[in-house]
Amino acid sequence: DQNCIYSTDRTNVHIDVDRVTGSGGDGVFMANATDCSVRVGKGDDTALNGILWTYTGSGSVTRCATHDSFIDRSDSAANDQGCIKYAKSGSATGQIVGCAIVNCRVKMHNAPTGSGVGPIEIWGAGTRNRIVACDVEGGAIGISVANGQSHTAVVCNTVYDVSDIGLEIADSTHCTVTGNVVDGNGNTVMGISIDGATSDEKNAAVVGNTILDVSDKGISFYVVAPNSN
Repeated sequence: DQNCIYSTDRTNVHIDVDRVTGSGGDGVFMANATDCSVRVGKGDDTALNGILWTYTGSGSVTRCATHDSFIDRSDSAANDQGCIKYAKSGSATGQIVGCAIVNCRVKMHNAPTGSGVGPIEIWGAGTRNRIVACDVEGGAIGISVANGQSHTAVVCNTVYDVSDIGLEIADSTHCTVTGNVVDGNGNTVMGISIDGATSDEKNAAVVGNTILDVSDKGISFYVVAPNSN
């Protein structure tokens, strides 16, 4: 269960590799990082995430970028992890701040609806993060920004043939979803979901997106928490 590349509590680490494959854990594991970057020419055959940025305890992931990477997990099992993920570990109290996923291509198996398996995710407290110009294919939720993000932008991405939701903003505030394309290929239930299921979802801007061939809702604003907008 080893990661191919492992780094923790580092500043100004820049990883640039042509191939990551055959890992029993994550392809690249970066914890509590500041001003770091990762580029993987191709990552495949990893047991867990292709690239995982995480924070533990009171640590944070700050100004860290994943760029120009191709993560192919289309041959992996349907109950596993994602392609590029920024997320807290356990009960960590830190944040994900000023990070970016830019010009990446990711591909997954067709995860079953409701499984929550997502190719690109930013999950946990934080602000001013960006997901820009990425190409996503497969998974249950194509791009997910959730659980306490604010002022995070999802811009000019293409999401194709996911099983559940193309783009999701959940339990976060002041986020922007602009200029994206969701092509459901007849298999996607919902194009864009703005979801305040467990806490307030406020001031989301959804502008200039294209949604094609989904089976249910194009854009859904879903609120069950009290005092939500």
